[in-house]
Amino acid sequence: MQGVKTPAEFSLFKVYLETQRIYDLMQGLDSFAAAARMFFDCQKAGLTIRRGADLLIAQTAIENKLSLLHSDRDFIHLASIQKNLKCIEC
Repeated sequence: MQGVKTPAEFSLFKVYLETQRIYDLMQGLDSFAAAARMFFDCQKAGLTIRRGADLLIAQTAIENKLSLLHSDRDFIHLASIQKNLKCIEC
């Protein structure tokens, strides 16, 4: 909910988000290790992932077998290395 400008806007977004389905990492510490491994694999291939949160988002999508709708080049890089990450660019 970053970017909201007023308490009313914050409340509105909070109510909206409470109606959405939330997916979690499913493998405890192994999920975090897998996300870190993605970062390592990207670095090894010469690709830079700018935000660690993107790795956790990608790992959540992989574990829950979700397609990730995005407009972020980091996910393009991740999907080129992590073949089981399904991405849809918007």
